[in-house]
Amino acid sequence: MYKVGDYIMHETSGVCQVKEISEKALHGKGSERMYYSLEPVFDRGASVITPVDSKTRIRDVKSPDEFEELLDEVPQIDVVKEEGNLRARALVDRLMEPVDARWRGLGTIPGSGLELRRQYQAFDARKKFAVPVMEGRVDPACRCGQVLTGALTPGQCPLFGRACTPLHPVGACMVP
Repeated sequence: MYKVGDYIMHETSGVCQVKEISEKALHGKGSERMYYSLEPVFDRGASVITPVDSKTRIRDVKSPDEFEELLDEVPQIDVVKEEGNLRARALVDRLMEPVDARWRGLGTIPGSGLELRRQYQAFDARKKFAVPVMEGRVDPACRCGQVLTGALTPGQCPLFGRACTPLHPVGACMVP
């Protein structure tokens, strides 16, 4: 368990300092659990809450020596080349075509989505099983669009870490 003042790596907020460790009932009475309240180093004033017993969201900050060891292993790690997996790309190109797509927090971006080409639409589960289109309602105070485009930091959103948390996301940028 980390203690107040320790630095840890958070999966989405980067290096953070533990500011508080306390019990919270984020899902109402009976859901009490211990949480770290964290302040991201590169977004002072912002706050992040994460469960103390989380195995995936947080980890130790690496020392310079540990970081050097990781860098030494990089040449042995298989990576996807810039052109990607050519076989998979060819398959996607054959089956799919670009379409305009709506993105939470950003609106419609021309040509940013994919859908099955006409000759394969019989395999589209949305059509085959009449899956209804899900329309979300955007909270007017949500600033995810500006966060996603780099115009604001998460801490500048009035909902971030308050009404909008990983357990109760309001906008697209908080959805894990």
